[in-house]
Amino acid sequence: MAQATCKRVSSHPAPPTASSVAEDLLSHQYCSRRSNAEVTAPLCFIGGRGGSQHVVKGWQEGKLITKLRVYSGPWQIKAVRLWLSGDGDSEYKQFGEPGGSAWAEFAFQDGEVVTAMSLWGNGAGTRAGWIHFRTNKGRSFDYGMHDWPKKTEYPVNVGSGILVGAIYNAGADIDAHGYYFLDSPIARARATDVCYPNLTFDSHQITPITLDSYSQRNTSPHPISWGFSGNQVAKQSQKWTSQIGNSFTVSLTVEAAVPTVVKASGQFGWQLSVVSTHEAAEEEAHSLTWTVGGTLQPSEAISLVALTRRGKLSIPYNSTIVITLKNGATFSFACSGTYEGLAYTGVEVTDAPTASRLNAKPKSYLTL
Repeated sequence: MAQATCKRVSSHPAPPTASSVAEDLLSHQYCSRRSNAEVTAPLCFIGGRGGSQHVVKGWQEGKLITKLRVYSGPWQIKAVRLWLSGDGDSEYKQFGEPGGSAWAEFAFQDGEVVTAMSLWGNGAGTRAGWIHFRTNKGRSFDYGMHDWPKKTEYPVNVGSGILVGAIYNAGADIDAHGYYFLDSPIARARATDVCYPNLTFDSHQITPITLDSYSQRNTSPHPISWGFSGNQVAKQSQKWTSQIGNSFTVSLTVEAAVPTVVKASGQFGWQLSVVSTHEAAEEEAHSLTWTVGGTLQPSEAISLVALTRRGKLSIPYNSTIVITLKNGATFSFACSGTYEGLAYTGVEVTDAPTASRLNAKPKSYLTL
């Protein structure tokens, strides 16, 4: 493609004339039909061919661009800073050299997406010149070189409007610029291959809870029947939170085994259930029911308690997040976070610590 020669000098070059304007367009693919579903929309890459290429693919880390700052030069964009979701204020990526250039920035609000974008070169085919976009919140960003006039406008295919990356040719200036958008809105997100590296079978945060008690003494000369029953409802819950957070503002389903409290060899500890599908946060009622009974002989006494074990857990987990777009394309990324769970066992009915039984050995009554 034709490209004008332009030496990098500290003084301001003259604005390009109509006869000297070179092509700013490096890549401008508008594909109305594509044989395969794509994750990102066709790229519009505008500017010159100098500088080293830098590519930010935020979606591969489960991130999107939340803020950008553009530094303007007289006949070029001098530099750009990008912040990705999960980054702190000081954790930005910078391309080009701002020097003492003036700048403008735009911070996206939650749920805010780009509805239209246009890019310009500097009109000489040597640098990036200008960027303009509008969002679904009725806001816009419009900034670039401050001496030269804008020439050819290149509309960008913004796809879903979800800004997930950028590409720059850059040295001291931004030689060329382009932006990656998810091609299609997100249909669903799911966490797979969930594992808990620190989970072991131990009694960590497992506490016995007394639900009810029962005492009876047979003071009659005849055998009597006794019964101890009850029902209580406890709330069990599980929640998977991510260090990345919900960058793509879509509900997450989790395909995972859930830590539960079980009894093995007389000890209570944590053990994983079978893998099933869950919401990222859910709560359910757990019925705690018990029914036991028997016969007391004359002068025999019984004292019982109904116990459950409550386990409260907060541990790290690792997983793979798979994002599926409405066009059928998928991408995935590693994700870690914290699992928080509240679980109960069934009910065990056993002798109370102060039980006094005459003419009978202590017993345990297990009811589930």
